[in-house]
Amino acid sequence: MGYTVQIHSNGNIVQVDVKPETRLLDVIREASLEMAAPCGGKGTCGKCLIRLAGPAKEPGEEEIAKIGSKAVSGGYRLACKTYLTGNADVYIPDSDEKAIIKTDGHERAIVPMSMVKKRYMDLGMPGLEDQRGDLERIYQVTGATRCNLDLMAKLPSILRSCGFNVTITSCCDEIMHIEPGDRSTRLYGMAVDIGTTTIAAYLVDLVTFRKKEVYSCMNPQRTYGADVISRISHIMENPEGTKELQRVILDCFNEIIGYFCQKAHISASDLNLITVVGNTTMIHFLLGLDARNIASAPFIPATTSMHILDAAALGLDVLPGSKLVALPSVSAYIGADTVAAILSSGLYESPTYALLLDLGTNGEIALGSRDHIFACSTAAGPAFEGANIRNGMPGIGGAIDTVTLYNKQKKKPEFSFTVISSGKPLGICGSGIVDAIAGMLETGIIDVTGRIQDLEEMPESTRLYYHDRLITLDGMKAFLLVPQQETAGTLDIAITQKDVRELQNAKAAIAAGPRILLKEAGIQYSDIRHIYLAGGFGSYIDVSSALDIGLLPSDTGGKIVSLGNAAGAGAVEGLISVNMLRQAGEISSRIQYVELSARSDFMDEYMECMMYGEE
Repeated sequence: MGYTVQIHSNGNIVQVDVKPETRLLDVIREASLEMAAPCGGKGTCGKCLIRLAGPAKEPGEEEIAKIGSKAVSGGYRLACKTYLTGNADVYIPDSDEKAIIKTDGHERAIVPMSMVKKRYMDLGMPGLEDQRGDLERIYQVTGATRCNLDLMAKLPSILRSCGFNVTITSCCDEIMHIEPGDRSTRLYGMAVDIGTTTIAAYLVDLVTFRKKEVYSCMNPQRTYGADVISRISHIMENPEGTKELQRVILDCFNEIIGYFCQKAHISASDLNLITVVGNTTMIHFLLGLDARNIASAPFIPATTSMHILDAAALGLDVLPGSKLVALPSVSAYIGADTVAAILSSGLYESPTYALLLDLGTNGEIALGSRDHIFACSTAAGPAFEGANIRNGMPGIGGAIDTVTLYNKQKKKPEFSFTVISSGKPLGICGSGIVDAIAGMLETGIIDVTGRIQDLEEMPESTRLYYHDRLITLDGMKAFLLVPQQETAGTLDIAITQKDVRELQNAKAAIAAGPRILLKEAGIQYSDIRHIYLAGGFGSYIDVSSALDIGLLPSDTGGKIVSLGNAAGAGAVEGLISVNMLRQAGEISSRIQYVELSARSDFMDEYMECMMYGEE
């Protein structure tokens, strides 16, 4: 006999029937509710916190160690470790799940020419002297040569209902839709950047070529893990895993479509073109393709080509025939998002070398000009997005996003922080983590090796000012940012020795990547004219903090330009210009991918970049 569970999430209640011995995290997933589970439900991250009112199996020592005995006494549990033994109410902590993404930023002037056209036409009435078939009449005036069978069947009645005065929507050589009367001004497209952690979408009027609306949210797949490897592990362990991950992303797309229709006062029938970018794994999940071979050598994806598909057949709430274009990837770890970022940055046509760092959950790096493009993907892990960090979280409401530990002008310790959406903090996101560690380095709390120093080793001003914040937490040294009673959660917010090491490893991987590409190109940093920062983390990081920890050489600060969501900008360019789609295809074929795992010198460069401080 099963149990009834009521799940409370952001003011909504979902009732679910649960079989005995079902893990609570799986119940939440099946209910299509979002919950952070960076480790993929393996019990190592401690982020899938819920409050339980009802019977369950007793927590184990590992769970108690993760969240603390005080939290367990207050009814808190980890969803991945909880098995109910009766009817219960489950409370997922409320959060502002709107992702903070820099959706504006660098835009280029390009000649608009969308691959989808919408034209009002008077086809003329047929007669004895003009006995062309209905479809052939349309082919002759549009130049199209294809039409799907469903539309062909409806064609005679549509044409005769309006005296052969119709609006024809076409894509390349295919007739997509035919509508009575003049609806030629109702043509819209949607560009989507599927990030591993966040999703950004743009609604564009394809008549005026202006952005109408912008939408951002967390990627609902994060319930299955913070990174692509965790999610691929899920599909390898579950026969229906690929369908699960496709379902949640398609549901998210349909929510976005509904939002855009409501905000812009349009119909889903007006949305005729969708362009999509994302890393290679995200594109696989969207299309329902098997991604398991991406996770192990020789890292072979099912496809890297550009694909033009029927969006409705894929499962989206648009008219049959509307197109979805998935931009091309390069390899398992250089995806369509990197291609789109290279496109929108203009790196591919630059007369001088430029470096692009697309920093998010993954770290893709491109170095190039109009003559050559080299690219690599670094195994930075998701530390920059707050995963694998004790109090880490994405850049959403409640996240500490900036931290100051040292006033450089006054040359003395000074403590402050800011929180996204104000209010009490719940955790800390990537930009805040980098700020905090840069400040810990500046004040002498950590040395260049990343070791949190003993109190007597620190400068006197640091010892006096931060004495009460230098604590032991989880059996290791830590720097206390916010005590539990001043947070919106159940734990102190702190930077632990383990957190310092996590960021150190990620920083070293990112810093080593360009060094390898510079070798491939036969140039030096001094030959680079621009360094572009993009991606969820790259757009918000404080440049001075990045230089302080050695993410980039200290003398490159004047070359750094923040592009915002460069991948999303590339998706928009492909939406409004078929020439940009062609250019994306050319870029993907031009890129010389450098597989770092096959480079004997990468580990040497990685170790060279391991120290904190100016490179």
